Amino acid sequence: MHRLGIFAFHKALVDQPQDPLVVTAFSLAVHSGGSLLESVEIARRISRPYQSSFPELLEAQNPDSNNALVHKTINFAALVKTALCNMTDGCYVSKAMAKYPKAPSSDLVRILFLQFISLVLLHQLCFCLAT
Repeated sequence: MHRLGIFAFHKALVDQPQDPLVVTAFSLAVHSGGSLLESVEIARRISRPYQSSFPELLEAQNPDSNNALVHKTINFAALVKTALCNMTDGCYVSKAMAKYPKAPSSDLVRILFLQFISLVLLHQLCFCLAT
């Protein structure tokens, strides 16, 4: 069930690439379930270089203040939440699947939708904690 959350995370990055520091702060906040400000402070202390060949990552911009990084991380969380909501919206998924006429059609989308409702609620709770 976590695959949908990871897919939404990736979809948000594909749609709008982010600074590596924003991705790190977001990932730390979701993983630890802790304070976003604490996650930002930890992310700033990580000195390991990032892999710059991924198109989902922007060139490092290093926001001046922790508040600026918190704001950018909250904006990224909103993008992930939007991607997650879209992926669990039956109408949105049906329209996306219509672009691939050779894709198998079944009630699988509805079944997956029901299975992921609890995951969506869990992720919404995580985003509430981050904001």
